[in-house]
Amino acid sequence: MTHRNGERNGWVGQDLADSWLVIFADLLTLLITLFVLMLSMNALKAGMVPPSAKTTGNPGLTTPVWEGDPEAPDDRMVPLDGIGEVGARVAQMRIGLNRDGLTGGFEIYHDRRGMVLRFGGAALLADGRLTRSGALRVERLGAYLARSGQVVAVTAVAGPETGAGWAGAAQAAALVGNALVRAGVAPAQVVPVARGIPYPDPLSTRPSGGIEFILHD
Repeated sequence: MTHRNGERNGWVGQDLADSWLVIFADLLTLLITLFVLMLSMNALKAGMVPPSAKTTGNPGLTTPVWEGDPEAPDDRMVPLDGIGEVGARVAQMRIGLNRDGLTGGFEIYHDRRGMVLRFGGAALLADGRLTRSGALRVERLGAYLARSGQVVAVTAVAGPETGAGWAGAAQAAALVGNALVRAGVAPAQVVPVARGIPYPDPLSTRPSGGIEFILHD
C-alpha cells in the first residue's frame, strides 16, 4: 500500500513539473513573439515616416504632410520646385545661361505669364543707361536667346516701388531691347513692354526699376 502511494505521489510530482515546463515554454514563446512584434512595428514606422515628413500646422492634427505630395499645401512661390516639366525647363535654361557666361545677378521663376528671368534695377541700369556690367549681361543673354529663338517680352515696371514712371519704364525696356538686337537677337523676337502705374515724380523718367525678360516659345 505504501509502495502504491509513493508511486502515485511520484506521478503527481512529475505531472506538476511537466505542467510548469509547459507554462514556462508558453510564456517564453509569448515573450519572444511580443519582442519580434515590437521590432517589426518599429521597422515599419521607420520605413513609413521619412525625415522630410512634417505635421500640419493645426495642433489637433498630426497627419504627415509629404514634401512630394501634390495635394499637400505649399505656400512657396514657384521659382521652381525642381520637379516636373517646368523644373526641367528652368534647370535647362539656367545651364544654357551659365554656358553663355551669365551666372549671377538674376532670378528665374515661373508664373502665369510664363518663364521669367528677372534682373534688379542696379544689375543692368544706372542713370538711364546700361552699365558696363549690365551691357555684358545683356550681351550674354542675347547669345542665349539668339540660339534658342524664343520671343522675349522685355518688361520694365513703373510705380513708386521701382522709382520709375511710365516714360522711364518704356525708355528702359527699349534700351535693353535694342541691346539684345545688337547682341544678335532677331528684332521679331524682342517685344519691349512698360507696365505698372503712373508715377508723377520729377525724377520719374529715371528707369531705376528692375527688368523682367518673359520668355515665350
